[in-house]
Amino acid sequence: MTTPEETFINFTKNSEGFDRAKVQEVLSQLKPATIAQLTAGNGEWRGGELTTGHPLEGKLLQMGWAGKTFRNAHDVD
Repeated sequence: MTTPEETFINFTKNSEGFDRAKVQEVLSQLKPATIAQLTAGNGEWRGGELTTGHPLEGKLLQMGWAGKTFRNAHDVD
């Protein structure tokens, strides 16, 4: 049996598309990220999207959204 975290990681490796209800089910089971996890390494995070057929799919990339930088709990870009 896979954990919700493993299932989500598998989602990110698949470009065939997903049922939105299944994605929401897995997302609701994930534990919140800790400050230590967010700031590990250089704190740089690059976002992505799952293919679910949502009407705004692909729009973040078009807007130039790249990700986040977490320096500490109070300093985030």
